[in-house]
Amino acid sequence: MRVVLLALLCASGVASAETAKTEHTKWQGTYTCAQGPTGVNLTIDESCDGKKCSVTAIFEFGAIKENPDLPHGSFRMTGESDGTHYALHPDAWIEQPPGWIMVGVTATKDDAHHTMSGRMEHPSCGEIHLKTVR
Repeated sequence: MRVVLLALLCASGVASAETAKTEHTKWQGTYTCAQGPTGVNLTIDESCDGKKCSVTAIFEFGAIKENPDLPHGSFRMTGESDGTHYALHPDAWIEQPPGWIMVGVTATKDDAHHTMSGRMEHPSCGEIHLKTVR
């Protein structure tokens, strides 16, 4: 009876949460937008079930040596991934500096080099480059 019940639970998807792979990674780097080069810390929580991953992230930005007068800010993001390619969309502000807007990110992860690079999704923005934080 137990074997049949377990098989029914797996077939119905109830047990799929147990098989989902969850990963927590931290990234650090820079991106460019109208304000110039900007520092970024990106924390990604990724839950994968097969080839599809659901992603939540915290995008935290601020001043760097080349652009020291920038304010600090952060916002939540949601998105999807196949484990290599990421599409992150703005969700909600955590700390919003006056006049700043949230911007999405599309990026590709290179596991061999522990890097991620891509594009900030706004016409006044450019590239984003990140390395894993160990």
